[in-house]
Amino acid sequence: MDFETTMKVIHQANMELLQEMDRICRKHKIPYYLLGGALIGCLRGGTLIPWDDDVDVLLFREDYERFMEVCPGEISAGFRLLDFAKQPQFFDFITKISNERITYEKTAFGDDDFYDYRYNHPTLDLFVLDNRPGAFSRHTLRMRLIYLLAMGHRKTIHYQQYAGIYRIAAFLGSKIGKLIPMQTIAAWYTKAQKSEKTPNGLYYLSNDMIEPGLWGLLYKQEWFDGEREECLNGIMFPVPYDTEAILTMQYGDYMQLPPEDKRRPQHVMKIVER
Repeated sequence: MDFETTMKVIHQANMELLQEMDRICRKHKIPYYLLGGALIGCLRGGTLIPWDDDVDVLLFREDYERFMEVCPGEISAGFRLLDFAKQPQFFDFITKISNERITYEKTAFGDDDFYDYRYNHPTLDLFVLDNRPGAFSRHTLRMRLIYLLAMGHRKTIHYQQYAGIYRIAAFLGSKIGKLIPMQTIAAWYTKAQKSEKTPNGLYYLSNDMIEPGLWGLLYKQEWFDGEREECLNGIMFPVPYDTEAILTMQYGDYMQLPPEDKRRPQHVMKIVER
């Protein structure tokens, strides 16, 4: 299967994921918003980015928890909710919905057998906005330390990604974390995410530890005060009211295409042809 055909299949699967998310949320009146490449695609031309192989959505904490309550009883056949807090292995603190109608023979991250092949499908990632805590730098350090513990529940740890004291911290943290059940570590992380109970008009994306460029950015309440929908592949989806402010904060000139060597899928390696 050539690249163009592969991406056409993946994009169809991703649109099915977004429509399933939208169906459940509209039925239960749960607000959510497109995020990431899907959101950029809306503004660049109303289509999914040609090389983007997953889709992201954003929910406020209370809406995320409502979705997690209703989704198991609503989700259609062929889709699977992957709650990070219930998995015995560590694959980042991001809940996903997978479209199991399409299967990847292998993925870019590898260790597919270790994860029981549950991530070898197109996925929709659910990102969460939590209230910004006080002493924010100290708070983010605490969450990073929990992340290091969770790394002990990976099959492979790429220590070469870290330098100096950070490599030592990754080594020690993962060794200690391996002795602690993953679901216990996930509970610690969730508690840390929700540590600020009082709304203050500022929010942070509390489960995106793997993207340094986005970690620690603050989102303003006013960016979500209003209803707005944009077209993606011919279908209307909800987006943040001030989408432009969010994308500018995250990416700068989001209308500018990345260098050619970056225009490639991040997750999929090969689709199993049926």
